[in-house]
Amino acid sequence: MMNWQDHRKYYLVYFCILFFLFQLLRSLNGLCLSQLGDAFIFQTRQDPLLWVFTAVGIPSFIIHNIWLCGFLDALIFLLPVMLYFTQKKKHFHLAWVFFLLYGVYLLIAFAYPTLSIRKYLGLALVILIFSANSEIKYHRLIKYFRYYVCFIFVSAALWKMTRGTLFDGAQFSTILITQHFDHNLFFPDHISTRLASFFIGHNNIAYIFYIIVGLFQLSFLLGFFTRKYDKFLALAMILFVIGDFLIMRIEYWEFGVFLPLFFLPSTAPRNKT
Repeated sequence: MMNWQDHRKYYLVYFCILFFLFQLLRSLNGLCLSQLGDAFIFQTRQDPLLWVFTAVGIPSFIIHNIWLCGFLDALIFLLPVMLYFTQKKKHFHLAWVFFLLYGVYLLIAFAYPTLSIRKYLGLALVILIFSANSEIKYHRLIKYFRYYVCFIFVSAALWKMTRGTLFDGAQFSTILITQHFDHNLFFPDHISTRLASFFIGHNNIAYIFYIIVGLFQLSFLLGFFTRKYDKFLALAMILFVIGDFLIMRIEYWEFGVFLPLFFLPSTAPRNKT
């Protein structure tokens, strides 16, 4: 079995590749800070941290300085590389610098009304795993973040159950009708439109599929008690992300950064501090 340093190294390589690809996609879609331009209004949403952050004028100050925006864009691209090449020198504090800078970067970008920070939280939070400078801390962070992923899926299942939507036979079909209204008009031959039309036209099959999705999400409850089924949970997450994209047109590819959490050692040696 590989030691914790090897696990950390391979996870860091995997993270750096994903981070660079997603940041590159943001750039190609014109979503980097230097590409966004001036915002007509900054949306604070129901988030006290973002409200204070916006109220003190930080997003407005940075957005109006194109050179500062360009510097932050370049720095965000370089930080994963710096983190990788300094890991042998045990500059673990760089992970905290990376985390704080990327957090500020995301708060600025997603103060724009049409953008959402939710799917990028994984990329931001996982950075903290690489701040571990001992085996027991590394295993502990892996465990905590694994619980966080399990919580995301279990809470989604509980939300469906407590609101009664999981027991409504027409719920999924109604969601698809609302979600794909524009796609039905402009992209009738798209695979998402065809899949949605099939489920809308076969309500019983749609309801069975909706229940299966809810059970898949609820199955992550196992992750709080055992690692025995981690490979199943990893597969469930992959299927959920692909299915969400094909059927609902919702992209959660960034969840891929969580996959190594379900393939790493579960406990740290108790005789180490």
